[in-house]
Amino acid sequence: MAFLEELAAERPAFMSDASCREHPEISWFPERGDDVRPAKAVCAACLVQAECAAYAATFALNELQGIWGGMSGRERRQLRRTAA
Repeated sequence: MAFLEELAAERPAFMSDASCREHPEISWFPERGDDVRPAKAVCAACLVQAECAAYAATFALNELQGIWGGMSGRERRQLRRTAA
């Protein structure tokens, strides 16, 4: 829980413009097997998607869960592997 509290206290400026803020009905932290398409659709049209994806990329593996910048944790891990 400390990580989430720290994240809330130090939110980057781009988060105030993020489309996800307007969609509390969407699961941004889906469980395994949940449909992530609604979250990714919102991300695809978001003006700060690139900033969000870059922010998520700064975290260590498995440190940041959920959909960030249109990618799941698994997709971010795969991207790191191909970039290495």
